[in-house]
Amino acid sequence: TPGGLERARELDLLGSGLADVVSTPLPAEAARSLFCGGGTHGPSPYRGRMFVMLRDPATRAWSYFRQASDPASGPGRYDPALRGATLEQYAAWELDRPEFNWMTKTLAQRPGLTTADLTTADLNLAKEVLRRKAVVGLLEQKADTLLRMEGYFGWQYGAGDGAAEDRACTDRVLHWEWKNKNRNRSAEGGEGRRTPPPSTPPWPRGASCTPG
Repeated sequence: TPGGLERARELDLLGSGLADVVSTPLPAEAARSLFCGGGTHGPSPYRGRMFVMLRDPATRAWSYFRQASDPASGPGRYDPALRGATLEQYAAWELDRPEFNWMTKTLAQRPGLTTADLTTADLNLAKEVLRRKAVVGLLEQKADTLLRMEGYFGWQYGAGDGAAEDRACTDRVLHWEWKNKNRNRSAEGGEGRRTPPPSTPPWPRGASCTPG
């Protein structure tokens, strides 16, 4: 949250050396509060490099809908407004929803706009921010993305037995315990990740740059 970022600034989180990575859905606010943007306490001596993991927009929208429309998803994930809705109804939703074109609104710093108000200029600005400011990986290629991040940032595993344990932990998190994994019943009745049906409508509507 903006308050959390400001609190991190006041506590000199970056100067403490306790954090190697800052995770936030508010990149512009983080830049202003923690990195060279300054914030309320003057210029910051620290610089950061944004990295993101993006997902195919149609696949992400379908996965989000499956989770948000399922009561079993639990509080914070289930949205009663979507119960009983079809994917086609969700894609044609009349009212704007927070997740619609969220990344375009965030990167273009236009959070108050609705999807209908977004312009091609907003989309192009969001794409340019990613091109110039971010190291981009793909969710569908998590392992390859991690290797790219390791090479770019110089991340290294420790030596000895600890390194093997760290690598095993990484593999487990990437492939078996992925935090936002959305498991659904397959058409054959088995447990697994089902791909979107061929009839999935284009998503999102209008100018889009949907998060991973």
